[in-house]
Amino acid sequence: MDQQNLTSANPENIKKAQQDPKAKELMELMTKEYTHIYELGYRQMPEEMYLDWLVSLKIEREKYENKKLLNNFTK
Repeated sequence: MDQQNLTSANPENIKKAQQDPKAKELMELMTKEYTHIYELGYRQMPEEMYLDWLVSLKIEREKYENKKLLNNFTK
C-alpha cells in the first residue's frame, strides 16, 4: 500500500485499505495477534487497581509464591 495519510476516522479510508492486499494481510495478522492476547487472559485494568495489586504482591508475597519451586532452589 502506498504511504498515504489515511485516518481510520473516515470509513472510506478503511474501505481503501481493505482493497489493498498487503494492508488486508496486515489487518488479518493484527486481528490474530489481538485474539491470541485476549485468549491468554489479558484484560485492561484501571491504573489504581493495578497499583493496589502490585502493593499486595509485596505485602502478601507468601500467598503468591510457588512453594514447590522455592523448595527446589533451596536444595
